[in-house]
Amino acid sequence: MTSAPNTQSGWLPLALVSCTWVSVISTDLYAPSLPHLPELLGTTESAAKLTLSFNLAAFALAQQVHAPLSDRIGRRQLLLIGMIGFGLVSGVCALSPDIITLIVGRTAQGFLSSVPSVVVLLLIHDLYSKQDAVKVLGFHGMAVGVAPIIGPLIGGAVFVALGWRMNFWLLAIFAVLVSLAVWNIVTSTGHTPTRLPFREVFSRYLSVLSKVTVWHNLLPLAATYGILFSFVTAGPFILIDQFAVPTEAYGLYFGAIVAAAILGALTANRLAEKLKIHALRNLAYGAVGTGVLVSFGLALTDTITPLYLTSAMMIFGLGLGLMNATVPLLILSALEPPLKSYGSALSGSSQLVAASGASFAVAMFDDSGVWPMLSVMVGLFVIGFLALCASIKPNNLDI
Repeated sequence: MTSAPNTQSGWLPLALVSCTWVSVISTDLYAPSLPHLPELLGTTESAAKLTLSFNLAAFALAQQVHAPLSDRIGRRQLLLIGMIGFGLVSGVCALSPDIITLIVGRTAQGFLSSVPSVVVLLLIHDLYSKQDAVKVLGFHGMAVGVAPIIGPLIGGAVFVALGWRMNFWLLAIFAVLVSLAVWNIVTSTGHTPTRLPFREVFSRYLSVLSKVTVWHNLLPLAATYGILFSFVTAGPFILIDQFAVPTEAYGLYFGAIVAAAILGALTANRLAEKLKIHALRNLAYGAVGTGVLVSFGLALTDTITPLYLTSAMMIFGLGLGLMNATVPLLILSALEPPLKSYGSALSGSSQLVAASGASFAVAMFDDSGVWPMLSVMVGLFVIGFLALCASIKPNNLDI
């Protein structure tokens, strides 16, 4: 592993963040419009939620394709293909005449916007030392965290002023600008493209999945993202429909949660030289669980309000920021160099498999209140907690 080239040291992290922004903001920008889609497109609430569930499923599954592609055609080339294609399908979403077309467009968005989730982590791992990689991932988490704050605020305002379709046109413009940034800034990747037969690709995925250490970290990370997207799916309906939060104000509540995630990423950045990475991970999941259990307690005692629910989810957000800066590195560090791109893909796809499954589970409930969301959250937390407990051993203190 080498240090980042001097010619890119200032701008490379920003370019990588911009790529990840595409996938993050593609959901957050139109989230405030979600509760209004049933009326606007003449469909049901469950069908509207499927625009999120199918997007997440495509995002997760596509990463298994992107990992070998990134090895075969190169990191930079795949980023460019992903960003340009994303811009095109965003235009399709903007022109959707019905919910079926929108679901198809959102599914295509998920396939293409998942490229950065594989390639960006690989670039950070390939171009930076372990300690610097934690810092860059901390910066990445903070910067990317701004997108879910800005996204719903802009999306809500744009919906009120110009309608939901304009949010997808904004995504198309953003994708064009990001493509230009990748073209001009990402010039060195620290990787030489290689061609592998399908059998070898399949074998490498099995090799990654055969490692117990990978599962110990993969499951808590996946559970964390399942919990997050349980809220992303149900949150707009709970806050806007149940608690009468104005559409344009939804972003303030969700933004507070993301601000907490940025603080978590900043904390990881500051603690990288003081605590071992396993200790940071354990601290992170402790915050995740606290947020979930406080939310559950509020509902159980019938004291839940928009402010209280948001406060509890802010505790979860702190854990999310810490998890993002630590667990992916633990997964990659457990793998030999030929397996790292596949580990990156599985790391990203596990997050979105859990997110998609959680989103789908929440969408399938007829009840649009808090209990479907909280039931899914608690179940996921328990799964991740058990995996984490299995990984804590006296000789497992550092990577």
